[in-house]
Amino acid sequence: MPLAATRVEHGADVNFGAIARNMSKHLQGLDNFELSLNCEVKDLSKRADGRWDVEIEQNGARKTVDAKFVFLGAGGGALPLLQMADVKEGKGFGGFPVSGQWLVCEKPDIVEQHFAKVYGAAPIGAPPMSVPHLDTRIIDGKKAILFGPFAGFTTKFLKTGTIF
Repeated sequence: MPLAATRVEHGADVNFGAIARNMSKHLQGLDNFELSLNCEVKDLSKRADGRWDVEIEQNGARKTVDAKFVFLGAGGGALPLLQMADVKEGKGFGGFPVSGQWLVCEKPDIVEQHFAKVYGAAPIGAPPMSVPHLDTRIIDGKKAILFGPFAGFTTKFLKTGTIF
């Protein structure tokens, strides 16, 4: 069985959760910044003056936020937001939901036996989700081994759409 491997002595994993928390903490210290968590964007429209009206719902209450800039970093949830925004970049954009799940082992006696990032060989043009990985990770200061991803796929174009 063919195997591909890469070793980077100075490499490190990135804890994207920690990065997001630190960025949010920094932004919250700035003037004219408001962080809204656990809310859903209900409407998004650009005004004639170039600013955005973003209608959000949080705990059953709706409010409109005035924004100079809108960044759509919603992953699979970006398509409905692009449609609401009605920007030319959103025309013809689409995608099917693909997910990845990982098995995580945190047992020290097993984790200590492995210190590697091993990737299976994928056919040319295959998506990253199709390649099995065995990764040593540091999660919240603890060493762990991740195996996966196990991909999921659906023909459902939107969360609210049909399977057809």
